[in-house]
Amino acid sequence: MEFEPSKHKEAAASNVILGVEVHLQDFLSECKVSFSPTKKRCEEILLQLRECERRGIITIMEAASVLGRLGFILTASYRSLGRAALQPLIKRDSAKKSSRGFTKTSQFWTVAMTHMKDFFQELLTNLAPLEFCFRKYTRTKVIVYSDSSFSLIRSGLGFVVIDQESGKRFVSAAE
Repeated sequence: MEFEPSKHKEAAASNVILGVEVHLQDFLSECKVSFSPTKKRCEEILLQLRECERRGIITIMEAASVLGRLGFILTASYRSLGRAALQPLIKRDSAKKSSRGFTKTSQFWTVAMTHMKDFFQELLTNLAPLEFCFRKYTRTKVIVYSDSSFSLIRSGLGFVVIDQESGKRFVSAAE
């Protein structure tokens, strides 16, 4: 199968694919592979969100673009990290799939979008690379469950951390 020549990349210890850097250089020595969104891609996405906020409008096309770009770098590098924060974009993007209830005012920037932008500003500027180690470990895992909600009635965030080695469980929640 032939690929588009301009998209061809030579095999390397590190390659960038659609804004995600894949690091293989530590695989032979440490059995480790890591993924991280590039600083450039993160800055482009944040700039687009700030510009929409400044204008007070995010069109369906812009929402779909940001949703796709954020979805890819977060799925490719951190699995489902940040999915809840994407809800304002998902809601806006879904307006194009069903014209029912969609009006020009549906393009206005909302308070939820400002919270989303602030969340991704912090997240994307502080992400460490996601690492996968292919060595067998004899230690048990630490399991972390998290959930959040945002509504006019109740907003909150909660975590449950279970240290399987010590058997301890930690719970934290906040409005």
